[in-house]
Amino acid sequence: MYNIIDCGNKLLIKILKIMNKPLVSITVPVYNAKKFLEHTLESLANQTLTNIEILLVDDGSTDGSGVICDRMAQLDSRFKVFHKENGGSASARQVGLDNSSGLYYTVCDSDDWVESEMYEELYNKAVLEDSDVVLSGYYMEEENGRTSSQQLDDENYYGCSLKENPEILKITNPFITSKIFRKSFLEKNNIIMEKYRIFEDLLFCYKSYLLANKISKVNLPLYHYIRRDNVSVTGSFTEKFYDIIPVMT
Repeated sequence: MYNIIDCGNKLLIKILKIMNKPLVSITVPVYNAKKFLEHTLESLANQTLTNIEILLVDDGSTDGSGVICDRMAQLDSRFKVFHKENGGSASARQVGLDNSSGLYYTVCDSDDWVESEMYEELYNKAVLEDSDVVLSGYYMEEENGRTSSQQLDDENYYGCSLKENPEILKITNPFITSKIFRKSFLEKNNIIMEKYRIFEDLLFCYKSYLLANKISKVNLPLYHYIRRDNVSVTGSFTEKFYDIIPVMT
């Protein structure tokens, strides 16, 4: 069974390469990320799934991040750069979504990085189970070097829709970055990046969960979320938390 699927997947990849259509589109919203950006982009350039596109959206950076983006695009044609006035993460992600051409769509934040096999693992699972959404586990990394893997050992909950197993909503996380989403599914259901001060991921992901024909899981930690200076939006209350009201209504 797996051999047949693998052969079919390789044939699809060859066809899409001929058509010049990527399998996965990855948006990187960039704002004053010069210190971390090269490491992030290197991890994307070294993906084992080579038929991808990386959309770098420079959101009005003033620290030279835009120059790094332009240089990367000159070195690797899979990188595309969009320069815009500063409008926030959601607007940058939407520019990427609007200009993406891959079968699946995702986001990688400009100060995080990914394992080399991440998008190959997620894409293969999507094809194998014909899923609208596929997620993985992830690493949580502190600047002091402490690393822990998150959201593992629960793969048996997945491979179905939220209606078939509502427990998915309780055990999963609302981070866009550790998931891929079928592009045609997003377009069909008009799922876009809506702008709030926080909780933007939550709205996008939960809309996708509710409408997806199937949500699948790769039981590996593949995305590295870097927590800078031990700061987290969940660590303390600010007035931004009031955005949960319009997001959830």
